[in-house]
Amino acid sequence: MENQINHLLELHYLNIQAKKVLKNEYSLNIYHLKVLKYINDYSDKEVFTASEFKHVLEINQTMLTHVISYLHNLNYYKKERSKKDERKIIIIVETRHKTKITQLINRIERSMHNKLNAFNLNSKEHSVIDYIVKINSCISNIHNSITNNYKLNIDHFMVLLFIQHAKQQPCTLKDIKNKFGWYLVKINKSIKTLVQLKYVNKKRDEHDERIVLVSIHKNVESEVNHMIEDIILQYKDNYGAQNLAMVK
Repeated sequence: MENQINHLLELHYLNIQAKKVLKNEYSLNIYHLKVLKYINDYSDKEVFTASEFKHVLEINQTMLTHVISYLHNLNYYKKERSKKDERKIIIIVETRHKTKITQLINRIERSMHNKLNAFNLNSKEHSVIDYIVKINSCISNIHNSITNNYKLNIDHFMVLLFIQHAKQQPCTLKDIKNKFGWYLVKINKSIKTLVQLKYVNKKRDEHDERIVLVSIHKNVESEVNHMIEDIILQYKDNYGAQNLAMVK
């Protein structure tokens, strides 16, 4: 199970870094990328529907409206009301739009490869964007399962996962920062929630009060282990032996 745990932590980190590239370099999020990729994959089509995008993104109507409007404002397509049913939105992608989208996808592919090359992505066999989208779907599925079954979010779960299986016990906030690349504000927010839910114990180091130590409460260790095993089992059921192993 140790390999799966390390792999999930790696996928979560990679998902975060990919979203940073999209945000910092292109002012886009993962939903924007998925829509643009979908259009690019079906370049023979000129007309798309909002319901198509909703199916691809698996998000609610409000978020879908924001995504479609944002990309429309950036002139990646035209947006119109359907003449057959004015309640429905259709997306019209002209040749100029297709060219613009293809160029953007190619730039993002290069950026992802360059920024994430520390992971030794095997891009000769796979598109990096395809891989990032697949990772995001995997992490989203885990997030939904965690939220529905354990009332936590994906960040809380990954922190628990890391603390429970850290080589050095108890681990420090600095260990978490080094692993996830988060700001301390975000780390403290997740730790505060886990402390309030009585999953995690937090204390100052006896020899150096600047160091904050965190560990799993002894009385919930079996519960946390069960949670981890449950999520890993779901992961294996969904992705099997392939293990999303594009990372060498």
